[in-house]
Amino acid sequence: MSRLLGFFLMLGLLASASVVASEADRLSPQERFRAGVEAFQAGELKRSRALLEAAWEGGVDTTALHYNLGVVYYKLGEYQRAEAHFGRLLDTSQRDLALYNLGLVARADSRESKARAYFRQVAEEAERDALRRLAHSRLDTREEKKAPEKPAPPLQGVVSLSAGHEDNISRLPDTGPSQLSDSFSDALLALRGELSALEVSAAAYRRHYHSESDYSADFGRLGLAWVNQSGERQTRIGLKQAYLRFGGESRQWQSTLEMDYRLNNCLTTASDRCTLNLEGTHITPYTGFSSREGERYRATASYKQRRNNWEGSLRYRAELNERKDLETDRIFISHSPRRHGLFSELAYQGFSQLSLGGEIGYRYSNYPDDFRLGSTASGHRWDHRYELGFTADWALGAAVRLKGEAIYTRNDSSLERFDYGSRRFQLSLRYRL
Repeated sequence: MSRLLGFFLMLGLLASASVVASEADRLSPQERFRAGVEAFQAGELKRSRALLEAAWEGGVDTTALHYNLGVVYYKLGEYQRAEAHFGRLLDTSQRDLALYNLGLVARADSRESKARAYFRQVAEEAERDALRRLAHSRLDTREEKKAPEKPAPPLQGVVSLSAGHEDNISRLPDTGPSQLSDSFSDALLALRGELSALEVSAAAYRRHYHSESDYSADFGRLGLAWVNQSGERQTRIGLKQAYLRFGGESRQWQSTLEMDYRLNNCLTTASDRCTLNLEGTHITPYTGFSSREGERYRATASYKQRRNNWEGSLRYRAELNERKDLETDRIFISHSPRRHGLFSELAYQGFSQLSLGGEIGYRYSNYPDDFRLGSTASGHRWDHRYELGFTADWALGAAVRLKGEAIYTRNDSSLERFDYGSRRFQLSLRYRL
């Protein structure tokens, strides 16, 4: 009797598969895809899977197809197949959603550490606030209580505390009699709030050298910007007011007009971003530093892309200074360089809680007026500055990160007195409010 029952059950399954196959044969690949979506909405998961697979075999290779197939496989418990299809979306504009779904798949497949790594990445990097909040809720071990989602906080910010050591903080030449080195501590507080289309920001930063306090620096800034978000495009126009104190003395105020244009998915269908930033700054110095007075203009173009576990960026900056300069009968020091810089960063984020990265930079500075010191030291000055750095970033929680940095800077100048090299090592603890 049991054999007979099994025989009829097998006949039923074959008949069902034959009906789906016959249905797929009558439809075009696009019609198979639409029918597969309709079957999923009707709760017919196996029929949906067969139709979507037939659409893929027929040449449909779209983001929507892979997303729907990933969801169907996830619902059917076929986690490896679901992971494969969501993985195909990591190089598309749906990267954030794909990472979130990969977290759901990993959790359903009892790979909790991998799931939390996916959710943490979404919580920290996703463009959409709603998706970030949802990922945060998945990181909460109490999520089974199904607490209602909290609205986006009206005020967001970062607090960072750092400690490190730097040699040659005075930027003395290699041939100099001595090069000052010292340990330091940093503190940073940055806040941002949004009100309709306006963005208000504030930042305060302090670096304190423990022995060479003459090189300690304080920086404060307030900003107000109009922000317009339209699809993948964002435009910002804002004003910033900054204050700089160096070595215990107030040095200058900086008033900046800034325009920023950002476009997601700008060059490829992958998850990338292009940004163009223009800013003009007027520097108002305090008494004793009048040679710094004038204008500074900057234009920065950058490109950033995320691909699988890699994230890279490339940035070009041009800078023009029009300052008063320092001039007496014996000395002339220009504070008005023309500069061009190219900087690149690359990070690998394939570990569950660790990200490793490197950065390299080059900046060329040309001073239009010759340097003069007395009657012997003079000449035209240009500088080539190189920078090489390595970083390691650990996630200690959803909002806490520990970052280690090692950076080497080398400046080669046409005038020997401006040649120098320096090394900086730093460890930072950052908390996102």
